[in-house]
Amino acid sequence: MVSLGDEEWKKRLNDSGYKNWLKVSLALIESKEALHDFTENVIVVLHNDIKTRLGSGKCTTPSACNMRKGGGITGKSPPCPSCAQWVIEIKKQSNGQLQWKNADPTKWHNLPWEIAKCFMNAQGAKATAAANTGPDTTDLSGMLNILVNCKEITLKHLKDKKLPKDVRKVRNDLMHCATMSFSDAEMQGMVDKVIALLEDYKELKHLKICQDKVKLIKSLRDNEFELKTKDEHVCIETVLESHALAAESGDEVDKSMISKLRQFIKENKDLERKFDDKVNKIDEKLTNMKHKYDAEISRVDIDLGELKGRIEFLEKKLASGQSFPSDNPASKDMRSSHFTKVL
Repeated sequence: MVSLGDEEWKKRLNDSGYKNWLKVSLALIESKEALHDFTENVIVVLHNDIKTRLGSGKCTTPSACNMRKGGGITGKSPPCPSCAQWVIEIKKQSNGQLQWKNADPTKWHNLPWEIAKCFMNAQGAKATAAANTGPDTTDLSGMLNILVNCKEITLKHLKDKKLPKDVRKVRNDLMHCATMSFSDAEMQGMVDKVIALLEDYKELKHLKICQDKVKLIKSLRDNEFELKTKDEHVCIETVLESHALAAESGDEVDKSMISKLRQFIKENKDLERKFDDKVNKIDEKLTNMKHKYDAEISRVDIDLGELKGRIEFLEKKLASGQSFPSDNPASKDMRSSHFTKVL
């Protein structure tokens, strides 16, 4: 007897555009696994090189170096001399903006993946970022951003450094495709970019796991791979987790895509039973972030109101010809502390 879930799945699979969306999603998921050991090995080598130059020192002020609410430091020189040197070395390796809040600087000295996290996109709140301890707990976006942003990889381990950027764009286009549908030509072009990265001639092409994944991805592209419901579940769960991480990180979330996902899941009862809680969690995170931003805006408005009142007070004193107690240290300190607080 065919279940309702099986009937709904077969109906979805008859939609060629949606089927192509699943193919692109699966190609990306498979490529991430192929990149695990490659990326981790490069980061370990980089970490060892930095330790060789800096010595075996450790953080001497952990409460100061790991005090930022997102986790990690701001990228400015920290109070600990050892962590300050690590900041300099990590900056030397950067092709772009670094996400210091992803990492715990007190662990840089011993854990290679803590420096890898600096090259990723935002990895959520402090606890979520702390739970990212290696490739297995890193999403595809994080992995690709390491490949794009770390000079050790782009300059020494890739023949074509544009390839990770191409795959990152494929990933972003998938995540923001509100129709959840691609034409055959779009699917083939996107999947071919994923294959191109895994076949980069310098190193990746020669790794057995990349060779195996390329065969699998090509069979997926060429309709030689039979899609199953478990494949669909992995694709949808991956997209939901990515949007949840973006919401938690305070990044701009594609509301049209979230709306489409919510509607799509609701229209398919087999998917609703499995994913309704995850969609609700994304909505909850978005609501929490809105409350946080509203509170921050209110605080800024209050500070600006206080500043405006202070300026008006000073203007009135100037207009009346009154002098300022500029030679009064207490008065100077009061004004200095006030403006520092506001700014």
